[in-house]
Amino acid sequence: MDASIYCLFPKVVYLKNIDYINDKYLLSLNNFCKKLKYVEIPKEESENVSQSSEDRYLFDNHKELFKLKDIILKEFNYFKNNLLSYTYNSFKITTSWVAKVDKGKQANIHNHNNSFYSGVFYINSEKDMGDISFNNFETARFLPRVEKYSLLNSRSFSITPKNKDLIFFPSELYHKINKNNNKQKRLSIAFNIIPEGVIGRGDSELII
Repeated sequence: MDASIYCLFPKVVYLKNIDYINDKYLLSLNNFCKKLKYVEIPKEESENVSQSSEDRYLFDNHKELFKLKDIILKEFNYFKNNLLSYTYNSFKITTSWVAKVDKGKQANIHNHNNSFYSGVFYINSEKDMGDISFNNFETARFLPRVEKYSLLNSRSFSITPKNKDLIFFPSELYHKINKNNNKQKRLSIAFNIIPEGVIGRGDSELII
């Protein structure tokens, strides 16, 4: 009899290439990003950090992004209804911003507070422009040596994003942008998502 494997309490990451977005619209998004004002992300304990758009509510403030916002919410609704079965709540995007990573720059390890799921849509991202890397900092009793890494034994996992890729991940999941070794600027729009309506039950109930 074969053994059963249960991946208990997983951190579910969703990756899809939105290939129905045409190249003309992607170019318009690229040009939009170039016109924004940027600020440097706090360095904390590392140098060569990336930049973020000064405006942290892009999807609310710029009609050029309304179409992309609708696409992202449509994909998230499919994800949360059909894969996670979160059918009782609607969800909304709160903050949204552009992450700009020049050659030699990176984004340090971090996660997102005051958010349920976070996401990224990639406007200009190719090989050697900086993978997104997820890390597990949960306490482990032992760390045996691993012969072959897989999703069952890894404590970090990286994705090499390409243009039009869309990623959703739990906001508490620690992640970073690895160094951009390409001469082009890596451009992406990041965002945070929260549920609406009645959340929880009993003395933990909350209405958003």
